[in-house]
Amino acid sequence: MTAPYPASLFIHPTALKQMNRMPHGLRVKCDKAIAHFERDRSHPGLQFKQLKSSPHYSIRIDQDYRGILQRTKGETFLLIAVSARQSVYDNLPEDVATDVNRVTGEFEVIPLDDVEKVAAAEPRADAAIAGTQVPPPLFDGFTDKELVDLGVAPVLMPSVREIRTETGLFRLVDVIPQHSANVLIELATGTSIDDVYEKITAPRVTTDVDVTDIDSAVERTIGTAVRSDDPAVKAMLEGDFEAWRLFLHPSQRALVESDHRGPVKVSGGPGTGKTVVALHRAARLARAAEPDDRILLTSYSANLAADLEDKLRGILPRELAGRVEVANVDKITRRIAFAGLRPAPQIADTQQQRDHWQTVLDAAGETEFDVPFCIDEWQHVVSAQMINAQHEYESAPRIGRIRRMSRAQRARYWQLLTAFKKRLQDEGQWTFEQVQLRAALSEEMRRMMEPARYQHVIVDEAQDLTAAHWRLLRALVEPGANDLFAVGDPHQRIFAQPVTLSSLGINVKGRSRRLEISYRSTRQILATATSVMAGSTVDDLDGGIDDLTRYRAIVSGTDPRFVATDSTDTELDAIVAQIKEWDHVDRTAIAVCAPYTHQAKRLAAQLSAAGIPTERLGKTPPTEPDAIHVATMARLKGLEYRCIVICGVNADQFPRGFATELADADPTAYQAAMQRERALLFVAATRARDALTFVWHGEPTEFLRSRLREGQRYRASRKGHPSSATGSRMDSPGDVCHGEP
Repeated sequence: MTAPYPASLFIHPTALKQMNRMPHGLRVKCDKAIAHFERDRSHPGLQFKQLKSSPHYSIRIDQDYRGILQRTKGETFLLIAVSARQSVYDNLPEDVATDVNRVTGEFEVIPLDDVEKVAAAEPRADAAIAGTQVPPPLFDGFTDKELVDLGVAPVLMPSVREIRTETGLFRLVDVIPQHSANVLIELATGTSIDDVYEKITAPRVTTDVDVTDIDSAVERTIGTAVRSDDPAVKAMLEGDFEAWRLFLHPSQRALVESDHRGPVKVSGGPGTGKTVVALHRAARLARAAEPDDRILLTSYSANLAADLEDKLRGILPRELAGRVEVANVDKITRRIAFAGLRPAPQIADTQQQRDHWQTVLDAAGETEFDVPFCIDEWQHVVSAQMINAQHEYESAPRIGRIRRMSRAQRARYWQLLTAFKKRLQDEGQWTFEQVQLRAALSEEMRRMMEPARYQHVIVDEAQDLTAAHWRLLRALVEPGANDLFAVGDPHQRIFAQPVTLSSLGINVKGRSRRLEISYRSTRQILATATSVMAGSTVDDLDGGIDDLTRYRAIVSGTDPRFVATDSTDTELDAIVAQIKEWDHVDRTAIAVCAPYTHQAKRLAAQLSAAGIPTERLGKTPPTEPDAIHVATMARLKGLEYRCIVICGVNADQFPRGFATELADADPTAYQAAMQRERALLFVAATRARDALTFVWHGEPTEFLRSRLREGQRYRASRKGHPSSATGSRMDSPGDVCHGEP
C-alpha cells in the first residue's frame, strides 16, 4: 500500500472571495476536495497534477471544476482559484491572471472575466439615450502611474477606467485584490493621493520587490491567506452562517496581533468586525498568558456576553478558554458592589424610580422640578460625573443642559435627591447608578492594598459603558502593556451618556484605531441605516467627533424594502408574507423586531398563531433550533442575522414616548433622547447581512423620511433611463410597497 502524501493548504484571499460566492453545493465539494488533499494529495480522486506549460497544479473538485494551486515550499500549497474544467488543461486559465504587486510584493490573483464583466456593465457615453447624462469615469482625475504607484495592479487599468458609478465600484472591489480595492475606495470617497499613500500604501510597502521572484511573493502572501482548516473557512464552505461570523479578515489581523504599551480604543461602524477583533484579541492573549493569568472579556448586556462566550468556544480550546472570564459589565459591577451585603439590595426598575420621585416631589410640595427632570439630572449630571456630595454638585458643570441652576436651586434639588435615596433605602432598593458608583469606588479602594484582579481586559460595545463602568474597569487591570482593549461605535450608543476616556484615567492618545470596511451589511443596507443618522453629531469617546463618512461596505445586494400598511392587522400580514418569502433561509438567521417590549410579546404570539415557529429573545441565549427570533430593537444589539424585519416604525410609536415627552420640558435632554432613538433604529437596521424590510401602519417615523424622499427623487431622475423599465429594487433605494412586500 502506498504511503499517503499529506500537504498543507492555504487559501488565497481572492479564491476565498470566489468560494464565498459559489452555490452551496459547489462549496461543499470544495471542502471535501480540500480535506482529501490535506490528508493525501496523491488520492486518485483528486487527479493532482502539474500543468504542462505552467508552474501551477490542479486538483479535481468535481467533473466540471478544478482547483488551481501554487506550490510554495515543500508540501505547502496555495489555492488561488476554482475554474471550469475545460479551461484548465496545460496552462493557467485565460480568465485568471497572476502577478507580483510591485508595491506590496505580494502574489496577486485577478479573475479577469469577473473584472471585465463589471466594467462592461457600466454605462457608456456612446450608448447613452438622447437627453440622458452619463456620469464621468470615477478615476479620470488620476493617471495610470499614480494608481500603480499606490499599488493598484496594472492589469486592472482598462477596467478601472470604465468605472463610472458607485455600484460599479463596489462590484469591482468585490472581485479584485484587497490592496487595489482599498486604494480605489479611498480615492473614490475623496481622500487625497498623499493621504491614501500614507494610510493604505505606506504600511504595505515592501522594499526591493523583484516582480519575477514568485516564490518570495507567495511566501509574503501566506501571511494574508487563511488556512484551509480554519474553522470559519470550513463554516463558510459548509454554509454555516453562525460560524462564518467568527472569520477574521486579514485587514483586521494586525489589531489582534499587535502589542501596545497602554489602553487601545478601536472604533468602527456596523459590520466592520469589532466583535470579531475583540474575540480574537482575547484568544491571542489567552494563548500567550501564563497559566494563572486572568483575562476579562466584557460587554454591556447579558445577551452580548453570552454570545461572546459561545463564539469564543469556536476559536479557543477548552483548556485555554478557562483563562478568559466572559461576563457582562453589570454582572461584574453587582458582584463587587454587593460583596458582603446580605441580603443583596433589589434594583429599582424605571417605573419604581418614577413612583419614588413622584412621592418625594409631592411630599415636598415641589412645583418647579418634575419627575422627568429629576431623573435626567440624577442620571446625566450627578451619576455621570460620579458626584457623591452636595458641594461637588453645587460646583459641577452642566454642559449642554438647557435649564440653568442657581446655587439655591441646586441645594433644593440635592435635598430632593437625598429624600429619593432615603426612600430607596427604606424599600431595600438601589438604582443601577448607585450600584455602579459603589463598585467603582470599592475596587479603587481595594487596589490600594491588593493587586489587580486581571492582567488584561477586553471591552466590546464600549460606547454604552458609563463613567463609573470605566472607572471600575480601570481599577480591575494593572496599568501596563496590553492592559485595556476597547472596541465600540459611538453611533450605536443607545444607553449611556458620552464619556471622555482620558478624564477617567484611560489614555488612548496615539493608540486609537478605526475599522472602516463593513464585511456584514450590504452597501444598500448601510446607506439606508446611515441616512437615519443624518444631521447628528457623535463623540469619539475621547473628546473628539466621530462620523460615518469613511465607513463603506464592500458587498452589494438588494435594496431594503419599505412596506406601508393601514392597520396593525395588515402590518402583521405583511410581516408574515415577508418571512414566508425568506423560506430558503435558516429560521434562526431571521429576526423580527419592534420598539416596545409589549409589541415583541404580541408579535411572537401572533406569528406562532400564523404557523411560524418563533422564539422571543430574553436575557438568556436562544435555545430553539428552528425558530425565527422576535425581540425589541435594543435586544438585537450586538447580534447578527441574514434577514430582518423592523416593524412598528410608524410616527405615533417611534420615537418612543419617553423621548418625545421631553420636547417641552427640557429641549437639550430631548435632543439627547432623540439621538439615542436614532441610534436604536441604526443599530436594528445594521444587524441585517442580506435583507432588510421596514413595515409600519399609518405614517412612517420621521427617521425614515429622508430615505423615502431620496427614493422618490431617484425614481424621478430615472424616468426614461433604459433600466427603469425593469422594476429592479436596485433602482429604487426608497421604494415603498403598500400591503404585502
